[in-house]
Amino acid sequence: MAFRERRPTNRRPPLRPVERPLDIDVERARRSGPERASVLTNGAMTVGVLSLIVGIAGFLSPFVSGSDPGLFTTKPGLLLDTFGINGLHAFVHVVIGILGIAMSRRLQNARTFLWIGGVVFALLGIAGFATDQAGLYSLMGLTVNHADHWLHAGFAVVCFGILAYGSRPQRGATA
Repeated sequence: MAFRERRPTNRRPPLRPVERPLDIDVERARRSGPERASVLTNGAMTVGVLSLIVGIAGFLSPFVSGSDPGLFTTKPGLLLDTFGINGLHAFVHVVIGILGIAMSRRLQNARTFLWIGGVVFALLGIAGFATDQAGLYSLMGLTVNHADHWLHAGFAVVCFGILAYGSRPQRGATA
């Protein structure tokens, strides 16, 4: 038997990709599937957009009775002849709306926004019903009335309803 001489080559063996362990919690991924994520993220987006609309309308004098003539106003008045509003109150709604829209992009942020928003709106509604309507809010510089307390309570119910609906067990899911 004859041995063949091996010629040296400059070729390196092909590099194999480095296998990294994936940090995926399968149970968590199953619980927060796309259906659940869309309910919570769309819900946070909806609450944010509604709050943004209320805030922008609070700055537009055609929607605020008792305001200055012209397009923009910051004076106290009634939004849609129902809800007490002023410039600061409208600004707070705009900020909440922007936060809701920004936080609706990720599931955990949307859930956090809905929890915090629900608690804050519930506390505002309860405090408004329990105290003199001008007492608490006048300290903060906000113009509110009885209809605002109902609006805040309604926002809280919507936030908690979205959380409850988005956190329900999925059909066909195993324990």
